[in-house]
Amino acid sequence: MDPLPTPATKTHSSGEADYDHKVIKYDLEKAKWEKSNKKCLLIPKRSVVDAVKGSILECETAREYLGKLAAQFVGSSKAYASTLTKQFANMRYDRSGMRAYIQKMTSMVAKLNKYFEAPLPVEYVVHTIMQSLPKEYETLHMNYNNTVKDKWTLEQLMDQCVQEEERRDLSPAGLIQSTLQI
Repeated sequence: MDPLPTPATKTHSSGEADYDHKVIKYDLEKAKWEKSNKKCLLIPKRSVVDAVKGSILECETAREYLGKLAAQFVGSSKAYASTLTKQFANMRYDRSGMRAYIQKMTSMVAKLNKYFEAPLPVEYVVHTIMQSLPKEYETLHMNYNNTVKDKWTLEQLMDQCVQEEERRDLSPAGLIQSTLQI
């Protein structure tokens, strides 16, 4: 006849040795985790504005609560894309420097490309930037529309616009205007 099993070799009906020891260890770790989770839930709950706090249902874990909290502040990507598209189409040269202006416009294009997951046609971008320039750049417009048979890249556009800006700044009218702005 087999001797009675000692606690060290005690087996459960599933055949796993030291079952009671593992259950006790699990219960202790679970108690520590629950205490830690409760503390972690208190921090965001106390620091969140009441209006937001009321819109979040009770959560079991801090991770779940923070996930629901983050969901409250996610903006609509369609609204963002719509705003960005309107800004791009309606932007006008603000005299901050031609290079900076074109870089700002191409930055918007990059964001739109990322949203649409497809690049906007370069011809459209170049055309939109050209249309956004003031009347002082009519010479550049005429050059672009009449004499250029090739389609400009963004780099060519920037080069031409910066060159025209420098030419305008060095002309007598440009010098008078720059001294009036000082």
